[in-house]
Amino acid sequence: AFDPNFSQQTMNVSSLNLSSNIQITAPAGVTVTPSTIAANTSDNTVTVTYDKSSVVNGNIVLTSGTTVVNIPVKSASELCYTKLYGDKENLISDYGCNGLSSFSGWGTKEIQNIITNPENVYCGASSIAVGDGTNVDGNGSGSLNYSLTGKIKPSSTYRVRAMIKTINGGFQIGIAGWDNGASDKNFPIETSGEWQPLDFTFTTGANPASSPVMFLNNWHCTGTKAFIDNWEMYEVPSITTDIDRVEKMIRNVFVSNNQIIAEFESATEASSRIDVYNIQGALLSSEVFTCNAGVNNKIIKAEYPAGIYLVRLTVAGQTSYAKVVK
Repeated sequence: AFDPNFSQQTMNVSSLNLSSNIQITAPAGVTVTPSTIAANTSDNTVTVTYDKSSVVNGNIVLTSGTTVVNIPVKSASELCYTKLYGDKENLISDYGCNGLSSFSGWGTKEIQNIITNPENVYCGASSIAVGDGTNVDGNGSGSLNYSLTGKIKPSSTYRVRAMIKTINGGFQIGIAGWDNGASDKNFPIETSGEWQPLDFTFTTGANPASSPVMFLNNWHCTGTKAFIDNWEMYEVPSITTDIDRVEKMIRNVFVSNNQIIAEFESATEASSRIDVYNIQGALLSSEVFTCNAGVNNKIIKAEYPAGIYLVRLTVAGQTSYAKVVK
């Protein structure tokens, strides 16, 4: 399974009792190196490379005389995956969860392929399953770990979003080593066998551990198996904790006809951006626009349920915050 961010894998080929060399062919968009292997040898490494753009749904074919082996190969569809932030780097190297090489952990972890069971894949070609259907004394049966070494910085805020499906109870995504000596930050989810998003933010401490890690597991949870797909993590601006304070650029933020409206003033016509966060600091919507010189009334187009929200306005590089209760 491939996607544009996970474009190369290897496989080992061994053979016995063949009368001719093995010829390897692949669908358009996929290349294999080498394409010929001598008969009756072991542990031949074949590199399989995806061109990052072709739509692939077929087989890599190994042929020796009348002996044929087919290996399914597929590329992920980008139609079901849209990055949270088009201008930021996703810090999860294999966001499509198409292989285990980018991950570590303990217990049972395996690739689930849409070719054999599409119910266990949210998007594209594959997901990763954690757990083997057992949960003994709350100890769990698997953990999928992703190293954050070199990916997080001190006193910085990150947003994580992933599609999760849990079986027979809950799992959790957690952050270990976010601050040296501190307990893990755990974000639980229970989906009752349906795909649902887990979306949260966390802020690192002043002294993260030398080997921080993010994990998906059922340690002291009730779930027996979980699937993860479309895993994202981005560094985001930290949200001010003094949300009761209204900066001078924003004159007022209010609700009218069930819409949130920001009233602000700008000295000139300028490129602007308005972001809305929930009280936990998760970004809910973002819009780029051009404001007018003078007083502006900006209607925030997205609809939100009753709650407390933080509006972040950026005009010509200057940023202000204001709280609104809807």
